[in-house]
Amino acid sequence: MHYFATLFPKILAYILYGIAGKLLWQWFVAETFDIVNLPWSTAFGITILVRLTNDHYTPRSKEDYSNLLRHTIYTPLIAVSLGFILYRLKGII
Repeated sequence: MHYFATLFPKILAYILYGIAGKLLWQWFVAETFDIVNLPWSTAFGITILVRLTNDHYTPRSKEDYSNLLRHTIYTPLIAVSLGFILYRLKGII
């Protein structure tokens, strides 16, 4: 049962990190090096690959579960927010 409680945040993390990866790639890598934007399927595939090799956190209590959910939502949102600010300031700084 405990495994299924962590399943929703992990699926949400894959989706949010995939969106963040695609946007950051589009804003910084594709535009800087004049290469093709990542399709959504590729962005999610890369996200799954990276998260599988780097994600080893398993919550052990209800507090850990809420921390996992916060981390799952806040990390990609902060990354996209900071990336967007940098993208908009690219010509200025």
